[in-house]
Order: sequence, then C-alpha cells, then structure tokens
Amino acid sequence: MSLMRADGMLIVPPDVLGYEQGHEVEIEVLKPLEDINSAVIFNGSHDMTIL
Repeated sequence: MSLMRADGMLIVPPDVLGYEQGHEVEIEVLKPLEDINSAVIFNGSHDMTIL
C-alpha cells in the first residue's frame, strides 16, 4: 500500500547497509513535481490528531 502512495523511490544496492546523514542519493520520482511540491506532509505516528 505505501508504494502506491510514494512520491519517489530510493533503491539501495544489496551491498550497502545505509547512507550517512547528508549523503546525496538519486531518487526515482513517481509523481509530477507539481503534485509533490503542493502536498501537505504529516509526520508522527503517535499524534492522535492525524488519524
């Protein structure tokens, strides 16, 4: 389900454990940039106001 709503996708090679903060990566954008830039983002799984 989350992939259907994703704005973009990062493919991490199998031999890479992760990336350090600030490391630049390439993202495959899945939606038009206008849709991404106008989106409202909510974050916080424990915030009861965003059910």
